Amino acid sequence: MPNVSAVEPPTLSDKADTLEPSNALLKYLLQAAPMASMFYSGTLCGVSPRVDGTQQGCLHFLISGELGLTREDSPPQMVQGPCVLIFPRPLAHRVEGLGAAGADLMCATLSDLGQPLSTLIPEPTIIGLNDAPRLRQSVEMMFGEAADRAYGREAAIDRLLQYVLVLVVRKLVEHDLLRGGVIDAMADDKLAAVIEALHRDPGRTWTLEAMAHHALLSRSAFAQRFSAVVGMPPLSYLTAWRMSVACGLLAQGKAVKQVASAVGYRDTSSFSRVFQRALGVSPAAWQQARLET
Repeated sequence: MPNVSAVEPPTLSDKADTLEPSNALLKYLLQAAPMASMFYSGTLCGVSPRVDGTQQGCLHFLISGELGLTREDSPPQMVQGPCVLIFPRPLAHRVEGLGAAGADLMCATLSDLGQPLSTLIPEPTIIGLNDAPRLRQSVEMMFGEAADRAYGREAAIDRLLQYVLVLVVRKLVEHDLLRGGVIDAMADDKLAAVIEALHRDPGRTWTLEAMAHHALLSRSAFAQRFSAVVGMPPLSYLTAWRMSVACGLLAQGKAVKQVASAVGYRDTSSFSRVFQRALGVSPAAWQQARLET
């Protein structure tokens, strides 16, 4: 079983945020208000039940021990703790606690990552905790809450999970672990200004001509270049980004009408149709389910 070691991050200067294209995305990546929810905590010995990979992504927090990881159409791999193992998109897999002592493990579903984050994280991604003291401390706090079984532990773990998720995304950006798509576009001298403008002002009345003007390209040249680099047409990306921003606003309890206006729709009915098509539920239903969690 080949060994998959935890990521050894490069050393970054304090000024990296102003220099790296990926860091310019940091303030946007969590706009969709992603959610994590624990479904397993304990010492895993042997093979786990199959994680349902058809609906949500997954986070595995391995505080000690070794895991065997099995995915469909991939050779078995070994993961050494302490680390965080990230499956950003739905993917069926099994984890197995190796050795007599097993593996101290916590698992959580991962949902609502939104664009562009959901497409930028390689699958799977491993973040070592030995070089991430703040993240490790927070993960250890989650394990402590789970072990204590004190009153309110579920609520405490849920709150800690949300904070840990922010730390995980921060680490992915700081250590240049995001790949492709918008990251490549941010390094493109013609597309970077367009991406930044779309992220900064999703409520603007954007047209293909307006985007091409930002890029100083003809409409056809811009559309072709954007699709080749980002992996989807410009207007499709704009819609996906608007839905991510909308999810974040809905999660804050904003009214559907207010959210529709904020992301560039003149009326709630057209916004609701696009939202339903993208997420499978109406904005009101999505908001109600989210606020009840």
